[in-house]
Amino acid sequence: MLVCMILFMCVMQVDRVVTSVEGMIVTKEGSLYVSPLNTAVVRELNVKVGQAVKKGQTLATLDPTFTQADLQQLQERMASDEATVAREEAELAVRPINSPRRYVPIDSGRIWLKRQAQYHSDLANYDGQISSTEAQMSQAKSDADKYVQR
Repeated sequence: MLVCMILFMCVMQVDRVVTSVEGMIVTKEGSLYVSPLNTAVVRELNVKVGQAVKKGQTLATLDPTFTQADLQQLQERMASDEATVAREEAELAVRPINSPRRYVPIDSGRIWLKRQAQYHSDLANYDGQISSTEAQMSQAKSDADKYVQR
C-alpha cells in the first residue's frame, strides 16, 4: 500500500495543498461561481444536487415577467427612435411625415408642423432684416450723395 501511494504521488499532479487542520486540497483557479446575466425568478429547477447533466440540458426555467417587460420597454424605445428618425428625415426633405414604420406618434406630425412654421417664420424674419438693411444702405448712399453735393 505504501508503494502504491508513492507511485500514485509520482504520477498524479496536485495544484496546491493547503496545510490546515482539515488538510484540504485546493485548485489554483479557485471556486467556480455561476450567476445569471439578467435578474429573474426561478420558476422550476430541473436538476438535483449532485446529478450529472449533459450539454444542452435545461437546468432551470425562469419566470419571463422581467424579460418581457424589458423587451416591451426596448421595443417602445426603438419605435420612438424610429419615429424621431422619420420626423428628422421629413424635416430634411421638407415634406410632411409619411412614414411606413409601424409606430409614428401623433406628436410627430404636430412637431413637424411646428418646426416648419418656425422655419418659415425665421425665413420671413431674415427677409425683413435684409430689406431693412438694404433700406438703411440706400439711405446711407443717398445721404453720402447729398453730403458730396454740399
